[in-house]
Order: sequence, then C-alpha cells, then structure tokens
Amino acid sequence: MPPRDHLADHPDTLTGERAVYYDAGMLIALLDKETRARATHEALKASPHRPIITGPVLAQVWRDGPATVHTLNGIVRDCTILQAKDDLGPIRGLEEGIIGCLPCHRVYRRADFQRAGKMLGKADLPAKKKLDAVDALIIAAAAWHGPSLILTTDEGDLTAYRAALDTHQIDILSIG
Repeated sequence: MPPRDHLADHPDTLTGERAVYYDAGMLIALLDKETRARATHEALKASPHRPIITGPVLAQVWRDGPATVHTLNGIVRDCTILQAKDDLGPIRGLEEGIIGCLPCHRVYRRADFQRAGKMLGKADLPAKKKLDAVDALIIAAAAWHGPSLILTTDEGDLTAYRAALDTHQIDILSIG
C-alpha cells in the first residue's frame, strides 16, 4: 500500500474524530526514518488532534545520544504525551490552558492498572511474545477515547490485549 494511502481505511483520524496512539514500535520506526511511518506521521499533522504517546511508551524508547534525542524531540513536538503536565495540549490551535479533549487529561486510576493486569492474564499472545504492561496500558488508555487507532509495527500482542479487553472501539494498524 502506498504510504499516502495508509490511513485510507481510517479517514476519521485526519478529522480528529478518532484518536491515534503510537506504540514503541511506531516511535522506533520514526527514529529509523521508515517511509510508511514518516508518511503516516506527516499525514497526521493535518488532524486537529495530535497523535498520543503514553508516558511509559516514551520511557521505553527514550535513550541518550544527541541524534536520538534530537529526532525524538522532533517527533514528540508533533504529538501529545498523555498525562504530562508540561506538554502541549492534544488539540492543535487551542489557547494554552484550554483542555479540548477530556480523555487526554484523564489520569490512570487503580482500576485502569487492574484492567491492564487482567488483560495480561487473559491475553492469548503469539508465540515468542512476552507479557508487556506498557502495551496493555496503551490499550487501556485508547479505550478512554472511544474510537481510537493504535499505530504499531507489530500488531500481534496489541491485538491479543485488545481481544482480552471487555469493551472497546480500538483499531490497530501495522505500519511495518
């Protein structure tokens, strides 16, 4: 599929009606300057809702080194970091201090961690995959938004966590 058509099945991502989450694989693909990841990221700059990166995902990918820090800072500038108080708001063009997206300002609660733990316990992971609490927390957060899309390079484990979730409107798209 040509990079420009990668979001063709999800046109609501470009209108901001469907929130988009990046997992660690998507961030790594952007760091590696993979064509589909870059094209998808560029296309999402037209959406009023910035792509969402959870704090645990950013921590999973962040490494020291000038080139990595510089590139990640550029990617993060176009996104919103879920629950980061010093971050840009999730909606482009709003004045500072205006929330714009309530799910993006929600904080994880004990029940969310318990929900992620239940997903870890129920998930039927593909062979050779290990349990990943960071991925389970992405699924939990994406469920807050109602319709959402998670961009990844490896959808197997995320699909297993989503299947273990009690209710959701979450799509998963491999850009790899």
